[in-house]
Amino acid sequence: MLACEAKLGATGLGGRRFEERFLAACGTSHGGARVRGSMPAILERKLPTVEPEGRLAARVGDDEHEVESRWALLVRRRAVEGWARRGRPALSSRCVVVAFDDLINVYGGCEPFNALVQEQGERFDGPPRAAH
Repeated sequence: MLACEAKLGATGLGGRRFEERFLAACGTSHGGARVRGSMPAILERKLPTVEPEGRLAARVGDDEHEVESRWALLVRRRAVEGWARRGRPALSSRCVVVAFDDLINVYGGCEPFNALVQEQGERFDGPPRAAH
């Protein structure tokens, strides 16, 4: 399974700030039964019990899937451009950075992309509910 994480905020994604917020080493909680940390840190294998190239699994319902070591980070183009000027956060070579804006454009623009998201949401949640 290829993991993707989106960080689409407009602020707080500068290289050093990103590292502080999202790349700190993970820990455990609940007597070691749960991982405590951010998803980018987990995908970077900054775990107390997993080697950088170690196996990582995700449970979806009753199924367990191995998470590939390579993963995708979606950020706004503005963040990618800032990293190009001031330095990329200390992400491993396993992390493929994708500008979210480019993903939308590849899919045909905002309207087709929004329709895709709406359609996928309905697959899992049913049709949108009326606002109260």
